[in-house]
Amino acid sequence: MIKDFYMSIKQRLFRSVGRFMGDLGDLSEDDQRAVRGWCVYDWANSAFSTSITVAILPIYFAAIFTSEYHTGGPGFLGSTLGAETLWAWTIGLSAFIVAVTSPVLGVIADRAPLKMWLLRTYASAGALFTFLLLFSAYTGHDWAWLLGCFFIANVGFAGSTVFYNSLLPHIVKEEYYDDVSSRGYAYGYIGGGLLLLFHLIVLIIFDYDDLVTRLALASVGLWWYGWSLYTFATIPEPHVENPLPSLGVVKSTQLAFSELKQTFGEISSFKILFTYLIAFLLFNDGIQTVLAQAGVYAVITLGVTSTTLIATILIIQFVGALGATVFKWIAEFTSSKQALMYSLVVWVVVIILATGFAIEEPSEKKDFDYQLIYDTPTETFLVEAVPDLGNGKADLAWEDLVGDWDPDDENKRVMQADELAFLIEQIVTGDGQRFSLYYDLNTTLDGNFVIGPEHPSQLGDEELDAVPIWMRSNVWGPLGLSADLQFLLVGAILGLVMGGSQALARSIFASMTPDSRSFEFFGFFGLSIRVSTIFGPLIYGWLAFKYDARVGVMSLAILVILGALLFLTVDVDEGRRVAIEEEKKSKSASESSS
Repeated sequence: MIKDFYMSIKQRLFRSVGRFMGDLGDLSEDDQRAVRGWCVYDWANSAFSTSITVAILPIYFAAIFTSEYHTGGPGFLGSTLGAETLWAWTIGLSAFIVAVTSPVLGVIADRAPLKMWLLRTYASAGALFTFLLLFSAYTGHDWAWLLGCFFIANVGFAGSTVFYNSLLPHIVKEEYYDDVSSRGYAYGYIGGGLLLLFHLIVLIIFDYDDLVTRLALASVGLWWYGWSLYTFATIPEPHVENPLPSLGVVKSTQLAFSELKQTFGEISSFKILFTYLIAFLLFNDGIQTVLAQAGVYAVITLGVTSTTLIATILIIQFVGALGATVFKWIAEFTSSKQALMYSLVVWVVVIILATGFAIEEPSEKKDFDYQLIYDTPTETFLVEAVPDLGNGKADLAWEDLVGDWDPDDENKRVMQADELAFLIEQIVTGDGQRFSLYYDLNTTLDGNFVIGPEHPSQLGDEELDAVPIWMRSNVWGPLGLSADLQFLLVGAILGLVMGGSQALARSIFASMTPDSRSFEFFGFFGLSIRVSTIFGPLIYGWLAFKYDARVGVMSLAILVILGALLFLTVDVDEGRRVAIEEEKKSKSASESSS
């Protein structure tokens, strides 16, 4: 009975998804079903790239880490590792694992019916360790558990994406590549956006409660795996042209390396495709690192609120769905290459604007972390607001040092003049340099506010601080744009080009790939993606570690420019012709051998 009920719900769900996705031209019913299944996986795993990589987990990790270390971090090579560096290096190292394995697995998948099995394996592992984020609070090492689970989950996400992308040439003909690729991204943005919208509503209702936040993170794993079941059920295992005989793991790996060596030897035949891969590696390096670091950068460097960050990611998701469709139309009226170039130009503008993000210095009472008013009859100060502190080592030590003040507790809201003087001293030169304080003018103290030197609004000491200082004076200030509005504006522009650039890059590669070697070549495409998600975050993290986050961000614009310049030299039409010729040779060889 239970099984019949489950199957009934499952069938209704699948039919609903099919109707929602719509039809594609003159494709058969089976092909339509496979396309819908392919698109649904983007719907499923995009929740990871939004709620986990960009929105909720970066906020939660930054809060836990800052509570533990304030402006410092664990020691490394005589210095300290900040949240931005640790986050970037975790992404880079997890991508390294996929980069090393995906070309070999790609070759094996081209010669054995393992494509869907590999997709299921990576997706299941990623979803499981996403769910395990729920238990971070019970480990005694919150931020380390979060990074560890995220590391393994990101391996699952990245690995599944390699094999997911490589299915595209097997479910539709080349004429549908742009359409289906754009459709996949569009529904990915909508799916990830809907779950993030639900998360935002729940988190606001429960005031970002710790348990509710962790439940939101865990729900991404359930969403990812649950929707993936539709993909697993609707996409058949692709036909294998030259099947691999039953070999053990060692011999299969040896054969894979042998064929990879052959592929590298044939680079001269696929010179255009491999040139495109290098160009893609460069500009995707910049793009993916921007997307991966946006959340932590916004919280740590810009001081963006949790609600603003999540709302911006939501805007990016839905604008991204529109952008994927808009750039598909641009590609139809111009060409895929021109449309992708237009998007890369806008990406450079977005990155430069992000380098120039700047917080206005607190100027009104409500802008300060600590807010105190002078009580004349008692000659004391009444605490009206305090910063939102966590349970980390540094925050607990700070409360022990300056006092556990609470505006809602009559016993903890009255501050003596000497206690205020000590608090000011600690903000100016002590352990509280990331805070700001406002106190009423009716005092014998000099001035009525204090801003710590490590407060996000304080600029001038770092290498590229001239950029945000200029932007604050000439752009953000005159326009009256707060830090939150700056992030929202640039996020909306980013969303418009994000979907288009990713969909077009994927479809251009697919169009220059022989169908019979798609998994092998998409293994290299996956390698290019993973290499970019290795070196981009590692470069960003190292520059943030040695200098500051803005230097890291500006380096990403240079990568996009270099990739765009190299892409200009790629003859996409000639690349397609070479792929068609190679496919004809492969089929001829297969027929003669049989």
